[in-house]
Amino acid sequence: MYGSDAKFAMEPKEFYFYCKYIKEGYLINKSKIDKNNMKNFYNIKNIFEKRVVASKNIKKGKILTLKDLKFKKNNNGIKVSDYKLILKKKLKKNISKDIGFKLTDFVKI
Repeated sequence: MYGSDAKFAMEPKEFYFYCKYIKEGYLINKSKIDKNNMKNFYNIKNIFEKRVVASKNIKKGKILTLKDLKFKKNNNGIKVSDYKLILKKKLKKNISKDIGFKLTDFVKI
């Protein structure tokens, strides 16, 4: 093919797929899906979601600071989104490095 727009031209087979993908995109866009419904992905989310863990061995009685925390993939412990709940709280027991925190590990104030 020749001409200024030749590089944008399509062969019939390419045009067929182009039209097919446009139709699929339209149907996807038109469908009503609740993107906030995480029921089907709950198990996967728990596996890949990060949790708050100790960045080092921490002794009983220590008041936690951000330097004492690390965020890692861990099956138990406090979710990263809730890390502020344990900042400036006093520990009831020793916590080893890379172990997840629980709300029961802290002295109630």
